[in-house]
Amino acid sequence: MSQAQPPQPPETAVPTCYRHPDREAHIRCQRCERVICPECMRPASVGFQCPECVKEGAKDTRSGRTAYGGLRPSDASITSGVLIALNVGVWIALMVTGGSSSKLLDWLVLRTQALCLAPGAGAADVGKNVCQQAGGTYLPGVVDGAYYQLVTSMFSQVALWHIGFNMLALWVLGPQLELAIGRIRFLALYFISGFAGGAMVLWLGPEYSVGG
Repeated sequence: MSQAQPPQPPETAVPTCYRHPDREAHIRCQRCERVICPECMRPASVGFQCPECVKEGAKDTRSGRTAYGGLRPSDASITSGVLIALNVGVWIALMVTGGSSSKLLDWLVLRTQALCLAPGAGAADVGKNVCQQAGGTYLPGVVDGAYYQLVTSMFSQVALWHIGFNMLALWVLGPQLELAIGRIRFLALYFISGFAGGAMVLWLGPEYSVGG
């Protein structure tokens, strides 16, 4: 009686190059995982890439654009760092000059209409000459031409928790936004948001006087 032969293992398909199906290949592209032969292998920082992935990578490098069309920054943390430095610098200046009672704060906050700080009292809607003749300090508002307050109020923060929360959010979210939309668009978004907040204050009424 003849002995039964052991079953033969199934034949495995030999991998071939995706561009040259007649060539056996065992190396995969590091980006797309397609099998490539020695002729199609392009050296990369790690392993090899196929010709198509190399072309695609070169196209992205040449364009230097974000997904939304902005210029891709070389270091996305610089802009947020500068904005944080400006905010903290103004905050230190306010703390040194009196905090919430700082005279510097009186000039930086957003004020819809003029305010006359007379000795022992404050009065709104008083002319500059009348205020100065009474020995008071005249503080203009936006309606009086102090449009700079729309910008300076963005950096005028007094409470420690206020500036701390804002700067933490800017440090965490700022670089991510800049990478997504580009530096110019990120700065535009930052200031447009500040202007929008100022416009809301002006719309609410003349009795409001706020910082950023």
